[in-house]
Amino acid sequence: MIIGLRADARAAEDELVVAVMEIIADGEDKAALAGRRLHELAEATGLECCYVPNTPAVAIGNQKFHVGLLWTDNIAPTGGWGAYAGTNMWHSEAKLHFDVGARTPVQHAAYHAPPFGRFRRADEAERVLSTMTRPDNRPPGLIAADWNGVSADRVFRPGWSNEIGGESDRWVLYDPDPYVGKSKRWHGDLVYQAKWEYDDTGQRRWQADREPGEVLYAGGLRDVAAALDAPWQTTVGHWPEGDPYGERRIDAIRVTEEIVPALRGYEVINTELTRSASDHLPIVAVYDVDAIAA
Repeated sequence: MIIGLRADARAAEDELVVAVMEIIADGEDKAALAGRRLHELAEATGLECCYVPNTPAVAIGNQKFHVGLLWTDNIAPTGGWGAYAGTNMWHSEAKLHFDVGARTPVQHAAYHAPPFGRFRRADEAERVLSTMTRPDNRPPGLIAADWNGVSADRVFRPGWSNEIGGESDRWVLYDPDPYVGKSKRWHGDLVYQAKWEYDDTGQRRWQADREPGEVLYAGGLRDVAAALDAPWQTTVGHWPEGDPYGERRIDAIRVTEEIVPALRGYEVINTELTRSASDHLPIVAVYDVDAIAA
């Protein structure tokens, strides 16, 4: 799949940065093992992974899953390496600045949010936001992640009117709530993904916990799919069979405000290969380096 994306980028005279999630490495020297595995993936796909000689761009997390970055050889890292983990993160975040031919370097990042801990997930969203939007003179940037939660980005829906009625302009959530509806029932695993309350009769009401997404949206990290108002597509729920959460979109690429006017495309790669290879479908965002806002 990555080889195909690299070929497509070359055919379009574009460059490619790949955010890699869940590089599995455990044990006493998991940093060396994770770095070696990212290096093997880079060699297998014809991409680069070392931001300085012999040092792969991998961020080692607290668990056995780590994140990293790959890129084509016609763009160059310009510094800005950051690996965020430890007490900051359940997993980790990797970030690097690139010369992509724009007026300024562009930062690309990979992040993996906690699968458990709704409040920790929201706290980490603040930390991720700070790495991408602070200080004021930081480069524009993109961050791809398994956010382990539903987005809170809004899209505009124009109103209408005729002789029998109408509807006002409104902003609505881009992502539908995957956990509510006629066919949706409460199950214990929803404590990791939903928030709930009880009425006077003891009946439970619940909805998706969007607090981490609210932090990112309000703080200025925009979801590419929502910013482009692209046709909605799920990224998880297809595999393994019997996913208790069902189909939903928890993988997204987010961008700083300067990148929004430069966005040119968004795609979920949903093929027989990608559906059988992973429980998460790959996503792609395209931007025009000449259209990045000052």
